[in-house]
Amino acid sequence: MKEEELDQLLKDSFSEEDRTLLKKLSHDPSIFEMIGDSFRGRNRWLTVYATIWIFAFLGGAVWCGIQFASPDTDTTKEIVGWAIGTAFCIMIVGLIKMWFWLDMHRNAITREIKRLELTIAALSEK
Repeated sequence: MKEEELDQLLKDSFSEEDRTLLKKLSHDPSIFEMIGDSFRGRNRWLTVYATIWIFAFLGGAVWCGIQFASPDTDTTKEIVGWAIGTAFCIMIVGLIKMWFWLDMHRNAITREIKRLELTIAALSEK
């Protein structure tokens, strides 16, 4: 049996309510919708908290970078300290952003699993 035939057989076995729900779930959200979903989900407080820290460490990276390039920085020890501070802040921002992207992908995988659950439930009823 070809894949197209199997897809058509599945679509024919769904009720109208299942079709509308599956159509709603089959919509792949854009990146902006996925970001918005992260701020609306169950862990939205954690996303807001992480976003605050991203901006704080980004500000710290800019401040350390400016101090690093400042003509007032005289000793090598100060220059190395500001460079390490800049690198540390940028690394923390990157790590928090990686967590954020992993959270968005977890939401996408959960959506796919729900879609499969709906399909399996519809097939088991028939």
